[in-house]
Amino acid sequence: MLAAGDQFEPYHVCFWAQQTAEKAFKAAIDQPLDPTHDLNDLADLLPDDWQARRVVGRLRQLTEYAVETRYPDARALPTRDDARQAVQQAAAIFRSISRDLQARGFPPPKPPKPSSDSTADKDTLNNIPQ
Repeated sequence: MLAAGDQFEPYHVCFWAQQTAEKAFKAAIDQPLDPTHDLNDLADLLPDDWQARRVVGRLRQLTEYAVETRYPDARALPTRDDARQAVQQAAAIFRSISRDLQARGFPPPKPPKPSSDSTADKDTLNNIPQ
């Protein structure tokens, strides 16, 4: 998606990454939700023992892509590096929630990008800026 010559702008990729993380959180939360795109608020609603909950308070930038990318300001457009980081964060969140759901008896989902390296996911979750 971020290869040279591709057709996607980084702000599109950032938006899709934010949406991936948001939908993963919302799928895992077993209660009615107020409309929100705030990933920190959603992560905070996960059970305390879930791995994905460790990112609470560190998802401000990824959250901002829910709105910022819909109304881009030329001074604040995400870069390709921003897009790569957003995709890595969203994929780590998706895989972490998937593992938490599987540990509770849910069938495994089809991940957006196959990964058998949970260490990489933990490293990504740990390295989300605060």
